[in-house]
Amino acid sequence: MLPNSVSWFRMGLLGSLLSLGLGMSGCQNPSGDTAKGSADSETKNSEAQAAVNTEVDVAREAAKESNRQLDLDRQTLQLTAWQHVKAISGMWDELPPDLFPGLTTLVDQVDMLRQQIEQEERILVGMIEPEKLTTYNPAYWRAVMETNPEDPMVDLFEQMLWAARGNFDRSLWLIEIHRYGPALPSNVHKIVYSLADEMRRLRVRQRIRRNQLLENVEPTEVAKVIATARSFQPGDPDWALMTLIVRLQMNGVPMNDLSSRTETVDHLVGQLREEWRLVARANPMMGARLSPDRDQRKAAEALGELLDDLGQSRGAFGARDVVRLGDALAETGFFAEALLAKQRATALRGFSVPSDSQVWWDWLPELIGSVATDEIEQAAMAGLIRPVTFFPTEQGPEGVSLLPLHPILTERNLRRLQEVQRRLEMPDLTDRSKTSSLITLAETLGHLGRWDQATEALADIPPEFSSAAAPMRVWVSLWSGRVDGIEAHIEDIDAQTLASSPALPALAHASQGNWAKGAEVFLESVRSDEVANEYRTYYALMASAFLRLAGEPESANGLIDEARELGEGLEWVSHLVEGMSGAEQRFGSLGDDVTEITEAGRVCEQRFYRAFQPDISPVLQRSLLEDCVSTGVVDFVEYTASLLRLRQLDPERWDPTRAPQAETAEDEVEEDEEKDWTQGATPSWSIPS
Repeated sequence: MLPNSVSWFRMGLLGSLLSLGLGMSGCQNPSGDTAKGSADSETKNSEAQAAVNTEVDVAREAAKESNRQLDLDRQTLQLTAWQHVKAISGMWDELPPDLFPGLTTLVDQVDMLRQQIEQEERILVGMIEPEKLTTYNPAYWRAVMETNPEDPMVDLFEQMLWAARGNFDRSLWLIEIHRYGPALPSNVHKIVYSLADEMRRLRVRQRIRRNQLLENVEPTEVAKVIATARSFQPGDPDWALMTLIVRLQMNGVPMNDLSSRTETVDHLVGQLREEWRLVARANPMMGARLSPDRDQRKAAEALGELLDDLGQSRGAFGARDVVRLGDALAETGFFAEALLAKQRATALRGFSVPSDSQVWWDWLPELIGSVATDEIEQAAMAGLIRPVTFFPTEQGPEGVSLLPLHPILTERNLRRLQEVQRRLEMPDLTDRSKTSSLITLAETLGHLGRWDQATEALADIPPEFSSAAAPMRVWVSLWSGRVDGIEAHIEDIDAQTLASSPALPALAHASQGNWAKGAEVFLESVRSDEVANEYRTYYALMASAFLRLAGEPESANGLIDEARELGEGLEWVSHLVEGMSGAEQRFGSLGDDVTEITEAGRVCEQRFYRAFQPDISPVLQRSLLEDCVSTGVVDFVEYTASLLRLRQLDPERWDPTRAPQAETAEDEVEEDEEKDWTQGATPSWSIPS
């Protein structure tokens, strides 16, 4: 997180001053203020000084112990990551070198590194150079092509190398962008994200220790203190980052709007290229945002916006989204990350096309040169590369959902189940964290149609957090069709949540057949000036649909006109208004540069609101509602509203409570995690002809 003002630096001083050896001389001079005094006064002064000295000694020892523990924890993480590197290398060592020269060459390189750094009493992790083993290593890229796109081992290899080196931010950056791909095997998922949690916690502690140095420093002295700290640790990227930030702030550059002072940023960062290189190597995204190259800064801004969009998707992304991510990474200069993103996009798509390989020959020369790239290309074109898979692709939970579900959301559910299970198994889990995880588990199981298990998860929530689970109880009731008693769940929701989520009570009323009362709930939000116009427009359209179902067509038509006024200047919702009014017959564009799940959601919205045009035929209305549900975007209110109406029209088909009970296999009880997580690897490949 970037600081917004000098006050960011005021986070504690004494411990870091002592730990960095900067001393306390010059802070006090008690003999300078008193000329003469009585014996009693001298005694009191001596006692006071002794107390101060004792306090300083205690602080010094506490700081030293804190630093020792922090360094010990850092070393433990590095050694753990190094053990994972060797475990991956051990898996690859089982492969025949004539078929897998890339992977087996990496094995030899890791073994050579092991001999250099592993000594009798210590491991010289500072000698690990991840980029030489990965980004700029032809054998590494041959190894990438020798591994199936859905297999995570090469990605994991790079992540663990950076962690073993102690560059936790770089490792976390890779873990973050690599999450946009197929679900990991469960054992690999636990390793990656458990280690990521530990790295994040340690980085927070490291930042606190550094920031304490600047707690009571006057703003005019901040730059001097940072410069002094840098002189003790010239290769430390954190102090280098602080140097860049302070220099920019001192020159009036707003950190959240660097583009407003382009020339100033060019000049200042250009003067601090050594500091920038340290930052860029440790944290590529931060380096790109602060780059001396304004084109890279602009590309990084666009990449950041795309990553924000993907983050807001709550794990719902598809192959096309990851292709866009790869292109944005390449545009920012991250060619290695871009190539791996393209690999994961191919895995999500499920098949490769000729254009998949072309980006390799376009981007790979930027990393390993033209000659090495040509050698790999010739081998690929000759059919000499046959990828290996170490862990078979995991299937989703057994059982067939009675909810139409988008494939992207099915994939998301697999990832979610892995992560929520990992979190629920964490030691010292607080009741608040347990509640959050159980709500996510219930939502995931609800999407999959495993409603008994979703209900059981909600029942396990600690009583003091029962109201926090009430909204999810409503959603599970709506999805499952088990709406008896749904009013009690609504009553358990706090007033603030109800005000911000009118869809919950409105859909609950609709599930009881009371569309008019549901419309009243939406209308309260339509009339509220505290609600943004975009949402007021949606609520007006939804209220119109509900009123039409309640047999009030004139009121429904009037709300369409009101929605048109509210949505003025808002392109997408205005398009929905015109579609609902019947003025716009074509479905039209779904928007540029939107994620796949957003696109599917917009299709659902289009179909739903057009289903409630004035004078629409019942047959066409039903067809449009079925089209909305078929998108499988269960997160959208329009999806659930369509389901409720279809259950009224054709309960035998759409009401899960009338469907025969599907047989589902019992979830396998996981045994204690094996110490050697690689035992589950079963390498398989085809022989080149």
